[in-house]
Amino acid sequence: MTDFPDFQAFPNAQSDNIFASYAQLLTPGVHLGVLTAAVSWSSVMIIVSPIVGAGRVQITHFADAAATQIIDSDEWPVNASTTLIVRTPLRGKYIRLDINVTSGVSLNTETWANFLSASSERISFPVSNQNLSDFAHALAASGTKTYTSGVIAAGRAQFYFKPYDATAHLAVSLHAVDELGVSGQLVADWGTPTALLQQVIEVPDVILQMQVTNTDGAAAHTYDFSLTIPPQ
Repeated sequence: MTDFPDFQAFPNAQSDNIFASYAQLLTPGVHLGVLTAAVSWSSVMIIVSPIVGAGRVQITHFADAAATQIIDSDEWPVNASTTLIVRTPLRGKYIRLDINVTSGVSLNTETWANFLSASSERISFPVSNQNLSDFAHALAASGTKTYTSGVIAAGRAQFYFKPYDATAHLAVSLHAVDELGVSGQLVADWGTPTALLQQVIEVPDVILQMQVTNTDGAAAHTYDFSLTIPPQ
């Protein structure tokens, strides 16, 4: 009941780890979790923090113990650069947490998931804040610089970019990439700005990658940049 003004007065319970263990070494391929009863709980917290390798984490909600009646499912990518911390409401009597290792090497990861008695009205990413930033960066001629989000988050973000000159040689864009770093969605494209940019944008629950490219083949150009996703 964390949305109640006096929530600290209510006893909030939590379960043990739903994953097989805290530290796991998983070979490439799909690793199905154990079907777990969720009838006495309200939400579930999932944390997957890879050290080596990459994959996708999926939670599936079932109405029956035979796991034949699927209510809904959600999936997120993870890799050694980006951690998943997500809290989601329960939608059925049973859930299963699966990990699909899509990298060519085994996934060495820390895994933690537990049921909570506290309710959750929607999927949320309880990260205190997330920031990608770089200041006074001189990007070499024809160079490209990328910045990858450390934790998956979603919602309203503050974007700031300042080129040090008005020559329009710095191409700026924000991409959604999969766990292997392949770009799958263009979130925002600011072209080649010549003046200070300050905007509020909406970002999806994927791995985000900021990209700055110097289109000038003869000289370096300098910029400041910051993308901040505050607690939602």
